[in-house]
Amino acid sequence: MSEGVCPCCGEPVPVEVAFQIVAAAVLARPLSERSAARRADLWADVAAYLARNPDASANAVAASVTGRRLDVLHAVRELRRRAEVVPDARNQSHDEAAA
Repeated sequence: MSEGVCPCCGEPVPVEVAFQIVAAAVLARPLSERSAARRADLWADVAAYLARNPDASANAVAASVTGRRLDVLHAVRELRRRAEVVPDARNQSHDEAAA
């Protein structure tokens, strides 16, 4: 097979090696973007399910939402923890909300 030339140093580079380098660089970013998108979709699905079924157990959410079970359970745990940290403005009186 023919060889390419390194643009930095001018040394010959086998095509197979050049292809592997380019493929690794090109595939790395889209994979992480796809992973982030899948995670965001999963968390949105879990949040929507919990909004419809606030008393559902984590196991019930995992059975109903499509995704890896451990990821779903983690999302349930984190979403519930974050909901505890943020005070619910609907439960505050007008004077407390103004303070």
